[in-house]
Amino acid sequence: MEAVVSAVTSSEEGQQREQERKANRERQAAIDSIEVTSGFNFEGHTITNYLGFISEETAVGMGFFKGFASSVSNLTGTESDSLRKKLMQSKQIVMNRLREDAYDVGANAIIGIDLDYTMFGDSIVGVIVSGTAVSIVPNGA
Repeated sequence: MEAVVSAVTSSEEGQQREQERKANRERQAAIDSIEVTSGFNFEGHTITNYLGFISEETAVGMGFFKGFASSVSNLTGTESDSLRKKLMQSKQIVMNRLREDAYDVGANAIIGIDLDYTMFGDSIVGVIVSGTAVSIVPNGA
């Protein structure tokens, strides 16, 4: 009897985990589909609801050697590949978080995106992104 109960419980737990994974995949797909623009409308769409201002930020340390490499690049007038990669990673982090925030308030788009970078000292990069979460529908829908 215990073996049967254990098998049923294990099967139910497996089904529950699979349902959770499916829900997470669907959530991530919805987040990834959120459209963004620095403008204040989407051509071919109508904004049906303004859901509020949202923002995200991150501060990422570059480490001593990356900071040193960017200083050398600054002196020589060349592009710092390590700093560029850090900025790109930081931008991806805050944009993903901003889309999650928009999803959490029921938005399917973000307008008025503003992305700012700042340096704190020689080794910390700050990235701040903000916008307005909105709901949009295609024109004629």
